[in-house]
Amino acid sequence: MFRYFYRIWDRYKVPITAIAILADENKGYRPVVYSQEFMGTSLRYDFNSYKILDQEEMELRSNENPFSVIVLTALLAIVNKKVNDEGLKEIKHDLYDEMMKREMDKGTRQGLYDYH
Repeated sequence: MFRYFYRIWDRYKVPITAIAILADENKGYRPVVYSQEFMGTSLRYDFNSYKILDQEEMELRSNENPFSVIVLTALLAIVNKKVNDEGLKEIKHDLYDEMMKREMDKGTRQGLYDYH
């Protein structure tokens, strides 16, 4: 993340914020800083993080933001990691139904469905 930060800064010289989207299943893993030190020189890079496992399924379902469908998909994949192929198929159909309920246009639905 730090490498992307300094490359964007070096090229565009604009303010930058960074968000690490944590899609792992370890509730305790929450990095928010990168640091290094060598012979009296040190660097500290702090960044924001968003833990998918912290999100609530019902809140994501009620959120109108299309990105919430992607987060919901990731959350269900983490929570249902050991589900069989038929279960995954049901989850995917459920997510498609969620997009239909939100009255998303066909292009958006297809883009999000393909993303999964």
